Amino acid sequence: MKSSQLPPGITYSIIPKGAEIILSIWEPAQLNESRILPFLFKTNYRLSSKEEAQLMLRSYQITC
Repeated sequence: MKSSQLPPGITYSIIPKGAEIILSIWEPAQLNESRILPFLFKTNYRLSSKEEAQLMLRSYQITC
C-alpha cells in the first residue's frame, strides 16, 4: 500500500497479526553486490489497533 502523503519512494503496509497490528515503513532498493535486502531502510511497529497504526503513520509523514 502506498500513500501520496509519504515522501516519494516510501512504502508502507498495515497488517493484522494475531491481536496486534504491524505497521511497516520502508524505502525499496534494488539488490546488488553490496545490498542483500531489497530496501534502504525498514522499520516495523507493533501496535494495538489499526487506528493507532494510522496515527503512527501520520506522525511519520509529518516528520519526514
